[in-house]
Amino acid sequence: LMRLVDDMLDISRLRTGKFALRVEEVNLTRLVKDIFERLEPQIRDSGCAVALTSPEEVIGTWDSYRLEQVLINLLTNAM
Repeated sequence: LMRLVDDMLDISRLRTGKFALRVEEVNLTRLVKDIFERLEPQIRDSGCAVALTSPEEVIGTWDSYRLEQVLINLLTNAM
């Protein structure tokens, strides 16, 4: 529920020009693995197979919360 409220607030911030990214160093590989683990029951129930082939670390400077939102949306839409 909190995420839904945060998403709605983000839309409001975008419209008013007050949207700001919180960038930090993020390990993309670790983030994707964490998301796969959290979504594992949904992935299993959907009958989909998910695999990650990646170096151990893919480090970048991103807003981890926003990146997580995008990845979760992509995976749930794919399921």
